[in-house]
Amino acid sequence: MAKERRAIAISDAYNDPRVDRPSFKVYGARSVLVAPIFLEDEVTGIIAFYHHSSSIEFNDAQIDFANNLSSSLSLALENSRLFESTSKSEAKYHGLFDNMQEEVHFWKIIYDAKGT
Repeated sequence: MAKERRAIAISDAYNDPRVDRPSFKVYGARSVLVAPIFLEDEVTGIIAFYHHSSSIEFNDAQIDFANNLSSSLSLALENSRLFESTSKSEAKYHGLFDNMQEEVHFWKIIYDAKGT
């Protein structure tokens, strides 16, 4: 799932080797549709849709929805991280620029005081 960056639909969670079967039996989940959420090419979480009453086959529209949702969430997380990084850089360089402006004005006062 994570290596392929796509959703996986498991119709029979009780008998699929990719699933922690005892947990699914405890919670009564029979089928699951799972999609990875990425941040900087690493899985940071998942979205999971469960069906409890009986085993079902997830259709192409449901799988496509899970893939689109996970892509959108991954993009939103990346944008949030970039916005935070940009805000920190902007604050740092804004402070440097403010200090530079004060030094330039101070130099003009001294330069003008000499009359040259």
